[in-house]
Amino acid sequence: MLKHTIEVSLADTNKPVLLKGGVKKTVVYDEAGSIYGDAKASDVRVGKTFTSSDGVKITGTLVTSEVKYGTITGKGMNSQAIETGLSNVSRFIMARKFPSSNAKHGILSLVYKDGKLSGIAGFIGAGYNSVDNHSIGTVAINKGTITYTPKADEDMSALTEGDTYDWIAINE
Repeated sequence: MLKHTIEVSLADTNKPVLLKGGVKKTVVYDEAGSIYGDAKASDVRVGKTFTSSDGVKITGTLVTSEVKYGTITGKGMNSQAIETGLSNVSRFIMARKFPSSNAKHGILSLVYKDGKLSGIAGFIGAGYNSVDNHSIGTVAINKGTITYTPKADEDMSALTEGDTYDWIAINE
């Protein structure tokens, strides 16, 4: 049972028309605790504590993701750092906007997940080519900074110079 106590006061004490017998009144009522339910540790953010309706102190275990996004301009065969603003990056995706501003080949999209980088590179003209870790560059994650470095002597691994790339980074 939950017990609620509310004190009601009139704003204009000269006209006590709603609270018979005075300008203040205390209202007490009981209701079953099940109306509000009972949170579990998995319902509350990790590290936060709360007291259950049974009076037990519990620490939350819910992990939520934090997401940031933005754009960068490709720098060709040069390494490129993205400052995400996150405290850590567990996953990210990056995609080149179409059409290309200068019709050069290079990375169309990159996906980083579970420590592995994969991507798709595009050629000049028609078509695309799926590439994997051995033919694209490398990624380094340092807290919230993502650094992509194209593979030496592999133009297809470049972030097309002058083209705009959208990115989304996730901290799980």
